[in-house]
Amino acid sequence: MSTLAFDHVVIFVPDLKEATSQFNNLGFTVTPGGEHSHTHNALIIFGDQTYLELLALKPGLKSRLLRLAARAGLIDLIANSKRDMAWRLLPWITQPYGIVDWCLRSDSIQPVLARVSASGLPVIDGEAFQRSGPNGVTVRWRLGCVQNPDLPFLLEDDTDIALRVPLGEHTQHANGALSIRKLTIAVSEPAQTAANFGRMLASSTDSQAANSTAVTLGCTEIVFQPLDATSARFNLQIQCEGGSLLIEGLDRIRQIPDSQNPGH
Repeated sequence: MSTLAFDHVVIFVPDLKEATSQFNNLGFTVTPGGEHSHTHNALIIFGDQTYLELLALKPGLKSRLLRLAARAGLIDLIANSKRDMAWRLLPWITQPYGIVDWCLRSDSIQPVLARVSASGLPVIDGEAFQRSGPNGVTVRWRLGCVQNPDLPFLLEDDTDIALRVPLGEHTQHANGALSIRKLTIAVSEPAQTAANFGRMLASSTDSQAANSTAVTLGCTEIVFQPLDATSARFNLQIQCEGGSLLIEGLDRIRQIPDSQNPGH
């Protein structure tokens, strides 16, 4: 039986060094991640091995050309023509600064994708990825997804998860951050999205209320809500000691005392 667990949230940033400084100033401990072919990242890791990924294009000519292509709409055109994970990953660099995607991890993603495919939903099968860390260690994993941007992409570790998401003192944060409390995703059809999400969770031992618009995986509640043009597509709530932080973008972060969070 394939299990699914909440893994991470992707936050696209224009400059990794600047974003690292900004999140440090917000009281988070930011851990260097590593480099991919055109991007590099840093991680904000919590004790349950969930994390926030700060992702940016690496500086240089290729980065500038990719940004120009994104502004011209070429990246979206290329992404829409792809039948591999580029369909999912390329649009990240066309988005405004902020949360762009979310991920669940599994001990085996292919059975999950096969089950969803059998229900009639198009999928992109597992594809190998890697990054080189600052310590010279190469981390490897596989990604796959349903071809529906409202649903999470899936990750399966090929190397030990401790290499990709190391635990230690860096999971302690000055602002008291403990875990990802809630991720809210605005979608056009919450009930249909929840039903499709339920198909992904059908054989996971961690799933509950699989066809509900609110599902809890580990410490994290996932909520699908109606799309509203005036609100952010993603809304992230971080559990802290004595309250929580609400993140929509670095210009929209506010502290919420526990007294304002009934039921938590």
